Amino acid sequence: MSYSIVIPNYNGSEIIGPLLEQIKTWLAQWPGEVIVVDDASTDESVRFMQEKFPFVKLILHQVNAGFSKTSNDGISAAHFDEILLLNNDTRLLEGKILDLFEPLRKDPNTFVVVPVIVGEKEGKEICESSMELILGEGGFHIRNLSAPDAHFPKKDLSPIPYGTATACAFSKRKFLELGGFESFFAPGYYEDVDLSFKALSKEWKVLIQPSVKFRHFTATTFSKYYCNRMEIFVRNWWLMQWLWLPTWRLASHFLWIPYHMMKCVSMRQFWRIRSFLKALTRIHRVFSRRRKFIPTETLFKRFLK
Repeated sequence: MSYSIVIPNYNGSEIIGPLLEQIKTWLAQWPGEVIVVDDASTDESVRFMQEKFPFVKLILHQVNAGFSKTSNDGISAAHFDEILLLNNDTRLLEGKILDLFEPLRKDPNTFVVVPVIVGEKEGKEICESSMELILGEGGFHIRNLSAPDAHFPKKDLSPIPYGTATACAFSKRKFLELGGFESFFAPGYYEDVDLSFKALSKEWKVLIQPSVKFRHFTATTFSKYYCNRMEIFVRNWWLMQWLWLPTWRLASHFLWIPYHMMKCVSMRQFWRIRSFLKALTRIHRVFSRRRKFIPTETLFKRFLK
């Protein structure tokens, strides 16, 4: 077996070490390559990895480009088709990484397999890789399934609405065929949802593997270095609606916008208005991309399952 592990990194010198120590033990059992793309870190990340983990192939950005380009660059540089993409703040808790690749080999229609990813929100454990898409005000929204453990998948390999990029295994060839992560989501949020929707539009499968479990120390980089991360999140929510709402739902969405803007003003949530205005600056790129993956009502209903 040959595979490539790709890790985007930005100022992760204090968090990436334990993951690379784990990976060193994996490589002893299942040889592969490890690529870390450093996104113009200002800490000691690069020196730390060069000294402590010489087996890592480093790709260095001179300018901070965000998650999408950083991941795309690492995946493009990979020598093998089987890719394991990992956040620098993840750790394997249970299972074998081989179990993430197995479904890709057995079924050529499988695009991505994600493990159970344990995170935390408001003091409660959540399964970040087991989410549901729901219709709500203005369009569709993502909701985490939280603890107790009954909410965590325990049975067989099963389909999910999207594969989170926190930890996932997929085919490089299919990833490139889909165009990778879109740069207009930079620095991050929703690029993995969009990628999964593109895969589903081609009838490829997005699956969760319950036998493998990772811990995610949630949003470590974003929380520390992007003080406006909620603005970025909401900006990218707008982009997703414009990409994937079917035509009649999109028309309804645009009719809703003036009401929503007035509501934001009355509640003095001016940061939400800024998010919308920033999304508008990218709308021409979004509608250009929309023509390549045309959303239909049938496809949209698949997302909501």
